[in-house]
Amino acid sequence: FKYFIMLRQLASVLRAKWYFRKPEKKRILVYDKKSELISKLIFNEKDFIVLAVRFEEINFFVLLYTVLRHGFLDLNFNYKLNFISFVSPEIIFSDFTFNHSFFKLKNFYPSAKYICVNRTITYNNFFNSYEDYYKKKGNLKLKADLLFVLGNLYKKKFSKYIDSEIISIGSFKNNFYNEINESDKKYILFISGAYARKDNEYTEWYKNEIENEIKIVKSLSK
Repeated sequence: FKYFIMLRQLASVLRAKWYFRKPEKKRILVYDKKSELISKLIFNEKDFIVLAVRFEEINFFVLLYTVLRHGFLDLNFNYKLNFISFVSPEIIFSDFTFNHSFFKLKNFYPSAKYICVNRTITYNNFFNSYEDYYKKKGNLKLKADLLFVLGNLYKKKFSKYIDSEIISIGSFKNNFYNEINESDKKYILFISGAYARKDNEYTEWYKNEIENEIKIVKSLSK
């Protein structure tokens, strides 16, 4: 399994888009390419730079600097820290709570404010992964400065694992739309968190997710 992961990472590196200049200094660093879309709704694009953490993009300058300074030990994490140091941001932002590495950064680069948005449903297996993390690396606390979550239930759960001010705001994306008050209409609009899949992609977990949402709709329509 270890070698499979290494081969998959190597394949990602070969497909990556390479950059050769030293990263620009920016006020905001967006952690993870997948956080870029929502960042454009919040920040001016001129104010931020994206750190791609899934090997979609690689900065050769930072990579070479990391290898010369640290060798290949913890190459991935040291690459991220050096990239951040070159950018020297005031704010580091992410909208993925599924990645432990974001919450480890404050221990090594405390100069910035770390802000994260929990914008999707978080399942128990994810919180279990936090339990596993602390069993293996309990001396390294997961931290942020601000963590925005979907509701008070998540506020309570995340507070067990992440040292941060946690604010319940509901759906982050929904806050970008104006409220429509049509009190004369009696209907329910339910937006599913699941997306359409092919027949051969119907896993047991996916079926359970659909069944749970059906139960929710039925209970709302009573």
